Amino acid sequence: MIAANANHQLKKMLVKNFTMATKDFTDTSTLNEICGCIVKAKSTDRVFCFTNLGNCYKIDVEAIPDGKWREKGAELKTIVADAVDGEYPLYMRLVEEKLPKGSLLFYSKGGMVKKSPWSEYGVVKSAFAATKLRDGDSLIAIEDEAEGSSLMIVTKYGMCLNADMSDVPAQNRIAIGVRCMMLADGDECVLIRQVNGDGEVALCTDRGYAKRLLVSQIDVMGRYRKGIKIMDFGKSKADNGSCIAYAACVTVPYKVVFNVDDEYLTAYSTENFTIENRTHIGKPLLKGKHTVVAGYAYNDKLING
Repeated sequence: MIAANANHQLKKMLVKNFTMATKDFTDTSTLNEICGCIVKAKSTDRVFCFTNLGNCYKIDVEAIPDGKWREKGAELKTIVADAVDGEYPLYMRLVEEKLPKGSLLFYSKGGMVKKSPWSEYGVVKSAFAATKLRDGDSLIAIEDEAEGSSLMIVTKYGMCLNADMSDVPAQNRIAIGVRCMMLADGDECVLIRQVNGDGEVALCTDRGYAKRLLVSQIDVMGRYRKGIKIMDFGKSKADNGSCIAYAACVTVPYKVVFNVDDEYLTAYSTENFTIENRTHIGKPLLKGKHTVVAGYAYNDKLING
């Protein structure tokens, strides 16, 4: 099993060790066990490793250091010679004789989306560009296209757009993509994911105010527009914060781990995020005044990214 954790490190472990590990958040948990990518592979396999900087590396599994579920891994630059400081995995998949069918979707914090067929990635080189990025931009997520879906987009300062994808063109590997949302100055995307009308959008602010909104209540609109407000700040007596610290699409309940004040980790089920309307400021998860630095989904099953 290969895992990429929230410390931006890679590690591999025996399937037996992964299966037997206690995969649940406890008082002694660290970011080492919060994994955004978990892929099953044999020691003789290679994996596609797509990164936040828009690169793809084919990595031999045997080159990835061993580490148990709760142990740290290794930074990408210590495994791949071409990787640089601050580069980390977002999406992984086995390299097989035949490329997968369908297309990959690349999402950037600057509000760009790019769709490229998997056939674009049959590259001989072990290190190559997977997509082009504007200066200062980086990827926040990569996923396989699910036909018939729309794109749920949430920004740092509380804007939202459920964007129609029908006019997102298929482009080559080194294309930059198209704009999926019109962002205000200083704003950036914190969530871009495909949705099909089911589930909720879970939100938590930097002051720990959380809520869920039903996806079905956010109408699908054309892409590249400003969108609608999904979280109001500074419009009530309660200080619910100044920005979104965590946003995700939820179809089944799971635990979200929060970094609080850069001092400790704590976890809440998405069921603790009450379902509210768009204009609601959310309800506090934390007692007292604290700062939520970041939030992470606690995964314990296979996930590409």
